[in-house]
Order: sequence, then C-alpha cells, then structure tokens
Amino acid sequence: MAELDAPDLDKDKMYELLEATFAGLLAIPRMPENVAREMYKLGIRVPYKDIVAAARLGVEGVETWIIVKSFLGLADDIPHLIKNLYNGSAGNTATWDDIRQSTCLAGG
Repeated sequence: MAELDAPDLDKDKMYELLEATFAGLLAIPRMPENVAREMYKLGIRVPYKDIVAAARLGVEGVETWIIVKSFLGLADDIPHLIKNLYNGSAGNTATWDDIRQSTCLAGG
C-alpha cells in the first residue's frame, strides 16, 4: 500500500482542522446513532464541550453523541450528572434545571 504524501501541519493548524470537523459533524441535526457509533469506532472523538456548543446553537439531536460516547466507554469528559441522565441510571432524580446548571446551558 502506497503512503500518502501529506503536507507537514503544525500542531495549531491540526487543532483548527479538527475543530472545524467537529463543528461540521455536530451541525448535522439528529445524527443517526449507528453513524455516530461508526465514526467513534473509526477514531473520531467529538469533545463534550463541542457537543454543548452545538446544543447552545439549537442543533437538534446532539444528545446522540453523548449516548454513543457513554455506550462506548468514552465519556470521561462528560459530567457525572449528564452521564446518569443518558444512561438511564436507576434512581436518577436529576431535573432539567440541574442539568442546565451543571453544563452551563443556562447561558452561563
């Protein structure tokens, strides 16, 4: 298999490209869970902070990314309260006000 001749990118440029990729993926409303799961399996890791930013912009269905991250055991960057909500943990008494406060979705 021939190697691809990729231009040398500095670290900052690579992060800019990754951020643009995440923003593009998160702009897709109601991403099908199976598609998000396959992207994670391919190594695409969407940070929680970017999921929250998409939610603030009103993108519908970004919770799919939280569900998939949790299911695959990649939810280290997701607050405990949010993981409990999306995992359907027994005895979860979190309210949407609790969630807004813990994720700063209330505009903070």
